[in-house]
Amino acid sequence: MTDRSSNRPGAKRSPAGRGGSSSRTAVARQQSASSRTSWIIAAVVVVIGLAALVAIVATRGSSTSSTTTNTAGAAVVADPAALVSTLTGVSNDTLASVGTGGAALPKAIEAPDLVKDGKPLVLYVGAEYCPYCAAQRWAMVQALSRFGTFTGLAFTHSSSNDVFPNTATLTFHGSGFDSSVVSFTGVETETNDRQTLDTLTPDQQQLETKYNPNGSIPWINFGGKYVISGASYSPGTLAGKSAEQITAALADPGSAIAKGILGSANVMTATICILTGDQPSSACSNSAVQAIEAKIKSQ
Repeated sequence: MTDRSSNRPGAKRSPAGRGGSSSRTAVARQQSASSRTSWIIAAVVVVIGLAALVAIVATRGSSTSSTTTNTAGAAVVADPAALVSTLTGVSNDTLASVGTGGAALPKAIEAPDLVKDGKPLVLYVGAEYCPYCAAQRWAMVQALSRFGTFTGLAFTHSSSNDVFPNTATLTFHGSGFDSSVVSFTGVETETNDRQTLDTLTPDQQQLETKYNPNGSIPWINFGGKYVISGASYSPGTLAGKSAEQITAALADPGSAIAKGILGSANVMTATICILTGDQPSSACSNSAVQAIEAKIKSQ
C-alpha cells in the first residue's frame, strides 16, 4: 500500500514583484505554473484513488475463492461449516456399503476405565504437522459426529516438508465436543510448522507413555478399552486433494477416499458403540457398524 503522505507535493511559491510589466509577467508565469502543478496534483490523487479502489475490489473478489491462507500458512476453506456438514451427513446406505473399507480393527488393552464427566472418554493425541493424523481426523470427525456435535473445528494441512506434504485436514485445537453418551478430548501437540501447541496433562502423558511406548501418532484411546496407533488408512489416498474434493468424494462409496475415511469411521463408531452400550441407536444400529462391533468383540 502506497504511503500517500510521502507523495505530497511541496509547491513552493516565489515572492511576487511589485509593479512593472516584467513583474506582472513573472507573476502570470508563476500563476500558470501553479495552475499546472495543481492539475498534476489532482491527476496524481485521482490515479492513486483509482489504484486503491481496484485493490479493494480485487481483495473483496478473492474472498469468494474456495480456499485462502491464514497467517500461519494453514489452508482455510471459505465455508468450513458446509464442508463439516457434508462430512458428517453421509447417508446410512453409503456407510453400510463401505463397511470397514479395509481399515484394521482397534487393539484391546487391559487398563482402568477412561472416563470424563461420567461418560467414556475418547482421547486423541496427535499433531497438526503429522500427515497420518491428518488422514485420521477426517474419519474421527465423521465417527464422533454420530454421537454428538463439534464446535470450533478449523481446517488446516499437514507439514509441507514431511511425507504426504500438505495433506488437507481439520484440527482439534480449539474445538469442543458435546455428547450425552461419550466425551472427547483432542490434543494437538504441535502446529504444522512444528511449533508447540497443546500440552498433555500429567495423566494423559502417563497413559500415552504406558500404552503407546513407541510414541506413534495419531494415538487414540477408547475409554481405556481399545487403542488405535497410527492412521487407519494411507494419507496418500488424499494426496493432491483439497478439502472440498475430499468431502465431495464421500458420496461415492466406491471411491478410495470414501473407503479410507468412512471405513475407518465405521470401525471407530463400532468401538465407541461398545463403550456406550449401543447408544444412540441412530449411530449403532447401522448394519455395517453391528458387523464390525461383533468382530471387535470376538478378537
